[in-house]
Amino acid sequence: MGSNVAPAYANFYMDTFENNHIYNNTLFQKHSKCWLRYIDDVFCLWDGTPDTFSSFVLQINSIRPELQFTPNCDTQKIPFLDTLVTKNDKVGLDTDIFVKPTD
Repeated sequence: MGSNVAPAYANFYMDTFENNHIYNNTLFQKHSKCWLRYIDDVFCLWDGTPDTFSSFVLQINSIRPELQFTPNCDTQKIPFLDTLVTKNDKVGLDTDIFVKPTD
């Protein structure tokens, strides 16, 4: 597996990356309504167009070649860690347990 300090190191690295490159990004500031991260998994609610999101991902992926964000986008539901986050009919989100198809 990895070292016991690997999660702490990854969290520190990602925190530094977010503070230096994500939070001060103009597209992020304008369109991101939520940004949640657990180690290297990110959940983001984006109110811009798909093109603005693609531009944002291209910008942050061009910063460090060793760190690449792989977007998984959907307007109704999306898995995040072991939960399935679904947009409900009201103005909120519902969650349920998510099991990967390989399990």
